[in-house]
Amino acid sequence: MNALDELITKGKAMLDGERQAAEVAASEQAAARTADRTARISAVREVLGIDEATFEKFAPEYKEGWSPNVTLTFRGEAIVFSVDRANGGYAVRTGNGSTGHIEYLAREMAQIVDKHEHLKANTINELKMTIDAWWATHYINARRPAVWDMPEVQAQRVNCLMRVYTSGVLDRESHQIENWLGYTAGLVTAEPLLAEMRDELKAKMELLLKRERLLRCIEKRLHPETDEVMGLDDAWDEDRGRYSDVVTREEVDAYRAAVVRDGMLGDAEVKAALAKREQQMVDAELQADVERKRVLLEAELFRPFAYYTVHYGVLGVDEDDARMVATETFEALADAPGDDGYWTTVHVQRVKPTFVALIERHEVTTVIEMLRLRWRHRLQRSTAFGSIYVAPQVAEVTR
Repeated sequence: MNALDELITKGKAMLDGERQAAEVAASEQAAARTADRTARISAVREVLGIDEATFEKFAPEYKEGWSPNVTLTFRGEAIVFSVDRANGGYAVRTGNGSTGHIEYLAREMAQIVDKHEHLKANTINELKMTIDAWWATHYINARRPAVWDMPEVQAQRVNCLMRVYTSGVLDRESHQIENWLGYTAGLVTAEPLLAEMRDELKAKMELLLKRERLLRCIEKRLHPETDEVMGLDDAWDEDRGRYSDVVTREEVDAYRAAVVRDGMLGDAEVKAALAKREQQMVDAELQADVERKRVLLEAELFRPFAYYTVHYGVLGVDEDDARMVATETFEALADAPGDDGYWTTVHVQRVKPTFVALIERHEVTTVIEMLRLRWRHRLQRSTAFGSIYVAPQVAEVTR
């Protein structure tokens, strides 16, 4: 072994020794703390003068660094003492500074009993509440952990929950049943009848969940099987503005199949929701049929026609009062004026130009071309299917 290896070996031995010393010191410190804890707790038992078995019922606990630092627990409430080193031993002080240790303990226990009796009476009284839609909130607000599991309180809890069961508030909403099932879970052993009620309500909640899901699908227009959006109501689009999608027969068929599948045909609210969508479908189909007939009639009544753009000269003066000639135009359905020399424009205005420079002829051969005309509103005609656009000879526009 060379010199470097010897140094490393020596260093490892030193580290091992330091670790072992630290472990021994930590173990000694832990043992000392345990002994100190035991001694402080024993000091409390000794000044109280009660036997060890009785004392252990208080589940004594020492918290190092706290003041008070020893806690006895009675009915979930703390009774505290301060135990400090003094004259080679331990001095015990009560939580209220009195010198009578056992008297202090007895008084604190009596106060806790009185407090719990008061809490118990209030809790029982609150559990006699009137049953309404807010029963679950009232029930949980009545909960006081210190007395909640006392036999008298448990009996009143069972009585309250059985009144909820028979009140009718659990008939229509699954969350009410869910609350009831949660609150009765720990009370079945106290009242076996609750077990039968729970089984019945679990089955009812399954039906209500189906019903609520079905109503949600119909209202939100979601496919009952996949939750896929089947249409939108009162939606917004930058191009279309506010709109609602048409309710299709496919959409209504999906709702109806789910209603039959879940046995909801006799549910009044489900029937009303389905009927609303069915009526929207019928209205949409009727509107589509009317629109189809309107378009067909528009095509049937269309006749090709021509109109003319007339360019004519206008004599005037410019900004320097110099004479000038300008050209203006109008559109007409005839290529010549009337016997009185007046033209009638497509806007039914009478014009008598002094000099006609040019007459342009335009052929309109399709409905699409007709609908592109700026003056197409002059070609409207009312029908049983709504307003349609027709050729001038059908619309009887003045020529």
